Amino acid sequence: MSIADRIAGIAKSYYHTAKDELEDGFEDLSNLYERGELASEIKKRVSAFKKSSAKTEEDDLSPEEVEQILHDMKYDHQQTSHPKKKKTSSKLDKAYARLNVNANTHIDLVEKAYKKAMKQYHPDLFATDPSKLDAATKVAQMIAEAYDTIKNSKK
Repeated sequence: MSIADRIAGIAKSYYHTAKDELEDGFEDLSNLYERGELASEIKKRVSAFKKSSAKTEEDDLSPEEVEQILHDMKYDHQQTSHPKKKKTSSKLDKAYARLNVNANTHIDLVEKAYKKAMKQYHPDLFATDPSKLDAATKVAQMIAEAYDTIKNSKK
């Protein structure tokens, strides 16, 4: 199955789900209109929307959570004045730690760990907040680098 087929399948699924929800919502609103209760329902929904949009989303990462993620992934974000010596084994060890796998893990399981981490920390999930977007971008880059390092070492 090609990527285009997968994307088409996902889009079709979202379309049918949205279509069903819209039809149900339209039916509910039609019933309210017929009973003369539409105006009060609209006021109630607008009020709920204003309250929900004023709150921050719970799915967003706080700055403390980003720092903890970076710390857990052993990301040294403070620049030092002296250049670091490149050690391939320590770089590889860090890559394994970042993906939470060990050196004996099969490449297929490493790839699953990579995809799981990217799904959790992908920058698109944090596009609404620039500060969290920057941190998520750094984390995603570190995850991708770790996966590339492991993949190249297993060849």
